[in-house]
Amino acid sequence: MTVRYSGTNVRCDLSKAPQFKAFLVRGTDEFNYNPQGTIPTETIARLPSDQISQAQTK
Repeated sequence: MTVRYSGTNVRCDLSKAPQFKAFLVRGTDEFNYNPQGTIPTETIARLPSDQISQAQTK
């Protein structure tokens, strides 16, 4: 996941990033240029601190 902040007047090129979703942080989106993401309803669980990624084991 990548988080970037920009104004609502910025349009994402969906041909390059079709999975892009916008999440409004504050204010109102008067332009509606980008698809709105669904706000998660579940709590995201963190991995245990001793978890080792598969990339580190190779």
